[in-house]
Amino acid sequence: MIETGRDLPYRDESRVDDVADSGTRALTDVETLTVLRHLYRARTATVAELSEHAALPPTRLADILDDLERAGFLRRVGTTIEPISPDVAVATILARVVAGQQASAAAVGHLLRALPTITKDWELGASGSEFGLTAEIVHGYRAQWDTWARFASEGPPRQLICLFPDLTVLRGIVALGAGEVDALAGIDIAMRGILPTSVCADPAAQPTLELLEAAGMEIRTLPQVPNWICVDDGVYAAIPLTWADRAPGSILVIRHPSIVSALSYVAETQWSLAMPFRTVTDGWESVLRLLTDGLSDHAIARALGTS
Repeated sequence: MIETGRDLPYRDESRVDDVADSGTRALTDVETLTVLRHLYRARTATVAELSEHAALPPTRLADILDDLERAGFLRRVGTTIEPISPDVAVATILARVVAGQQASAAAVGHLLRALPTITKDWELGASGSEFGLTAEIVHGYRAQWDTWARFASEGPPRQLICLFPDLTVLRGIVALGAGEVDALAGIDIAMRGILPTSVCADPAAQPTLELLEAAGMEIRTLPQVPNWICVDDGVYAAIPLTWADRAPGSILVIRHPSIVSALSYVAETQWSLAMPFRTVTDGWESVLRLLTDGLSDHAIARALGTS
């Protein structure tokens, strides 16, 4: 909740600043200092006596006396002006200045506490969309498709990359068929996908993988894929609402730029470490890497597309 103005302590800072300014003038302005020094030597004086001694116009002397009284260097008793000890006057000025600074610090604290909320409002306004929330929870597979369609209506995907710990989600896409996916999500299923090496080497997975490749999906493999993550850098990131859910029925869609950027970095790092699916490199590099992942000879041949 945004803190309103009534939550902020009010203090008349102009009064504190005025006292400090008056005290500064008393010690730096030549005419003011002359009057004050005469008062300290004489201890008491009238306005007429001060005017004669300082040789100042009545209006100028009146302004100086007002400043000195406001700063706490004197008090008026009838027509007599009595000076106040400089120690007491300066201590009073300093106490008022410190109190003003403390009040200012408290006000700054209130502003800083409100900053995250008003920053979120700024981002919402800058999004230009009524859906510009920084995060939302989506329950159910159909609702997830509706969410992707909504994002697609706001702008096409930029550089979509997804991590799949198994084929559960992808088999659902293939079962729908590319045409129905287009109709549901408003986009094609061309994306970058990272899958576990063992999944790609499974003979039962080959039909699904071939259909995904034919639809435009670029596939890479890693020995282990931590969980399902989907990121479109600069747009959104999605993770399971329950992290252990490998085919999430409920997801958390994040649109806060900082969090999306961080998850995009994670996904892109995984992509750079992954090996292209069915790509044979010169020499034995691909074979050795898959052997290190624990695959059998037949599984390696399938993963490299040589069987």
